[in-house]
Amino acid sequence: MGLLKIGEKGGVVKILGKLMEPLFVKLFPELPKGHPVYGSITLNIAANMLGLDNALLSCLKAMSEMQK
Repeated sequence: MGLLKIGEKGGVVKILGKLMEPLFVKLFPELPKGHPVYGSITLNIAANMLGLDNALLSCLKAMSEMQK
């Protein structure tokens, strides 16, 4: 998770969130365009694809941001 935190602080997560935004807009139509939760969702997908066991933390962060 340290590498993912570096990517998050460096802005990579935000950039990937912008790239994945067209897909997320179709999957989550209730979220407005440009919502910061897209970065958290991207982070969670990346952690799951990498097989990281503690991806639950990024999932919980994405869920709490979606509820706001």
